[in-house]
Amino acid sequence: KADQTILMSQMTDRDFSATPITVAPASGSGSPVVLESRTPNVCAAEAFIISMRDSGVCSITASVAEGRNHNAAPSIIRSFEIRAVVPFAPAITSVAPSDTTVTVTFTPGLSGGAAITTYRYSVDDGVRWTDLPDGTISSPIVIGNLPNDVEAKVRIMAVNRIGNGARSNMKAATPVARKSMVWVT
Repeated sequence: KADQTILMSQMTDRDFSATPITVAPASGSGSPVVLESRTPNVCAAEAFIISMRDSGVCSITASVAEGRNHNAAPSIIRSFEIRAVVPFAPAITSVAPSDTTVTVTFTPGLSGGAAITTYRYSVDDGVRWTDLPDGTISSPIVIGNLPNDVEAKVRIMAVNRIGNGARSNMKAATPVARKSMVWVT
């Protein structure tokens, strides 16, 4: 049987992204190359597509199995650094008003490769921002101490160790006082 080799370019370090990386490994014999992530918490490999999951070192193994006329190729490893960036924008799906509060339901954006530590909110369409307590990282969030009968134009953003993320879409709601029931006799 003949020996075979794998040809695959070195990979460059890059910022965390939602856009997958397409690679083009080849074997000297034309046999199929199989990619596998050695760091599945950082990146995933499917076919010739590498998707980022977190920041850190992404290591990919390329291998070619033994064939009828060829020995298995020696596996090669390609590694590159994924650098964390600020979080991607969350998407507000609803803002429900109550007495001096609004409840914000949202879908988080990607973390940017670093854990989200908290969220910030604005009730004036992004002019001023207020930090929620550290550890506030899941939907829904309740924003309180708002004046009743004044429209709140709500935006949120995620925060990670790199910094403030992109702003969400804006949704408006007007907190209203609870109605007291009056019994007529």
